[in-house]
Amino acid sequence: VYSEFCGVVEQRLPVFQPRPVPRSLPVFPQAAQDMLLPMPTLSQLGLGEPLSVPNSAFPFAGGEPAAQSRLRDYLWERQGVRNYIENRHGLIGTEYSSKLSPWLANGSLSPRRVAAELRRHESRYGRNESTHCLWQKLLWREFFRLTLERHGQALFEPGGVKATARAPDKIDERFQQWCQGRTGMPIVDANMRELADTGFMSYCGRQIVASYLVHDLKQDWRHGAAWFEEHQLDYDPASSWGNWAYVAGYASDPKRSDTFNALRKARDLDPEGTYVSLWLPELRVVSPQLRHTPFLLPLLQLEMIDYPRLSKVPESWTDYLPNAEEQFYGVPNEDKESLQAS
Repeated sequence: VYSEFCGVVEQRLPVFQPRPVPRSLPVFPQAAQDMLLPMPTLSQLGLGEPLSVPNSAFPFAGGEPAAQSRLRDYLWERQGVRNYIENRHGLIGTEYSSKLSPWLANGSLSPRRVAAELRRHESRYGRNESTHCLWQKLLWREFFRLTLERHGQALFEPGGVKATARAPDKIDERFQQWCQGRTGMPIVDANMRELADTGFMSYCGRQIVASYLVHDLKQDWRHGAAWFEEHQLDYDPASSWGNWAYVAGYASDPKRSDTFNALRKARDLDPEGTYVSLWLPELRVVSPQLRHTPFLLPLLQLEMIDYPRLSKVPESWTDYLPNAEEQFYGVPNEDKESLQAS
């Protein structure tokens, strides 16, 4: 399990210096040189050029120079790493996390280089909880890679590496609603639309939507992992499928299953509904007190703003529902009687 893996790694004195740049490369075969052509553009491939998304928490640019620039900015210039603990649960903006994962996933940035730069930063400015937490995130990446190497195909089976028979393997219309960001649960829908529009989602968001799909909607976790595989900028087979199996309860940890109370998380992470309204423009007309619970609004009002109504409210959400005063705040007088009746 991860804790044992960490214990073993921390007892050692590893050297994480990146490998030196080779002084020379083999000469191209003559036949290959004759076939060299300029890199085609996306338009030439029939895909069209990407459009920028103003709300994106990560306006990604590919390549090693962009990766090195982000690493330098996060560790040395702005030193965002020193406040990683305080900011890691953010949902909006570019600075709540390192944002290094896409470059690590596609090979533009070496984990050895990240570790070496982190150690160099700590030697100059000192280690704190935040720098150590980033180190642990790098270890999670290595742990999942070793998990995949050890278990292979088992990680992609319904029961994961545990090979249990209790894993849900059904898919129905609720999975499509989850993919489209139309479940009726705003914190889930907002995260899913951000992923579809930008290819990126916060770590907390990934945990929430994965837990909701598996534990609330009772859908096959592998379909969720496959959807992420199709849309993530930072898709990495080991980390993505390993995290999904971990949240679903089918990873290496013998006891762990990350079941999140989606409404409690929404209240904690987005108390004013700012993130939700950013990605769900239809909810901007709803008062902040009700943006996380639009299922409390009259059906007619939901139809007017074209937002789906949640079919069932879990009992575990009871303590996090708005009180009576909050429910009526901002609701037109003609709708209050209907709201009270519902």
